Amino acid sequence: MASGKRFVAEDGRCFVPVVITEARAFARACLEVWAEGEGKDRRARMWMMDFKALSVPLQYIEPARARMPAIIAEIEAEARRRNRR
Repeated sequence: MASGKRFVAEDGRCFVPVVITEARAFARACLEVWAEGEGKDRRARMWMMDFKALSVPLQYIEPARARMPAIIAEIEAEARRRNRR
């Protein structure tokens, strides 16, 4: 999920890389929590899922882990809807 390699941005925030190709559901949870943390719609950052990896502020990693069961259920429901068509 999240790599142990952290870096500090110019604004002082600590970021952690997340490899989307290895942990797609976790990356999605991170992006949703991050967007909500900044007061945006939870899907505001979904365009970032097109990349192989992304850097997420450290403060959103634990809340994203807590959200994983809901994200996995959502992904499974989307897959079932697609398969019915």
